[in-house]
Amino acid sequence: MTLRFSPYTAALALAALSALDGCAHAPSPAAAKGTLAGGYFKERCAMGFQIEGTVYSDWTDAVKEVVGFRGEIIGRPDLTAPAGRLVLRITAGNATYPKDKYTVVLWRDFTGATVAKRVAFKAGVQSWRDTAAEAEAEFTEANGYFEHFCCPYATRHAGPRLDGT
Repeated sequence: MTLRFSPYTAALALAALSALDGCAHAPSPAAAKGTLAGGYFKERCAMGFQIEGTVYSDWTDAVKEVVGFRGEIIGRPDLTAPAGRLVLRITAGNATYPKDKYTVVLWRDFTGATVAKRVAFKAGVQSWRDTAAEAEAEFTEANGYFEHFCCPYATRHAGPRLDGT
């Protein structure tokens, strides 16, 4: 028997798990690399993300077997900043983040070893737009898309890169 969950059910479950664990993580100075690029960040709720060059990958599992979606980073964001936004053109998608549409990833509290990140999401509303400009204008904290960081802190982990090295 295969259980299937809607994106809304999964998001609510992840938010509930996050609220239970406290999510305070002290950064490891040895792990600090100073940039979001080139590293795999594992989230406490068994998900993770990675940035390699101009490719952002959002994994639905901690062992990097299932890609939730992947996107090309638009523009040149400062990946060393403590907070910022990535505008993505989705290159491998799913029902929530379809291919050739645009979405936004927000990060904050980046220490080099840990980061809080959130992909644009609001229950009952599409999490993508047809153009990068529309996505950037719509997907903001003020518009309610980043209210809940379901796994507030992701920790940098060693492991294979997207290119297998």
